Amino acid sequence: MYFVCFTMGSNQWTANEYFLLARAYINVKENTSLEDRIFFVQLTNTFNTDAETTIQNHRNTLDIAAKWYELKTEVVLFNDLYNKIEDDRVNDTEEEILEVAKEEYKSISNGQSFEFEAPWNLLKNLPFF
Repeated sequence: MYFVCFTMGSNQWTANEYFLLARAYINVKENTSLEDRIFFVQLTNTFNTDAETTIQNHRNTLDIAAKWYELKTEVVLFNDLYNKIEDDRVNDTEEEILEVAKEEYKSISNGQSFEFEAPWNLLKNLPFF
């Protein structure tokens, strides 16, 4: 499987790490109702445990929190676009709606493509999103 790298400063994350972060979020959120500070410690532990077999370096809590907010922001934005398009295009297939949403996202994101489709697929039906 091929994963594209995303960069933010010198801290590179792979698409696989973003996917693992979304999965860790779901696992932690389903099993706890922790305050933010403690939540991110648990999210970090869950992420690092899940990622042990695929990632050489563990991520710290600050990395996890920063990337979570980045991922959440982009997923919420994309999900809002997707839902609006879905409401307007009731006869279109999911694939057609997804393509239109990607085009719309790109047009409002300075030509940048939506790179979080796998995490979005995990998160899109959660109450927060």
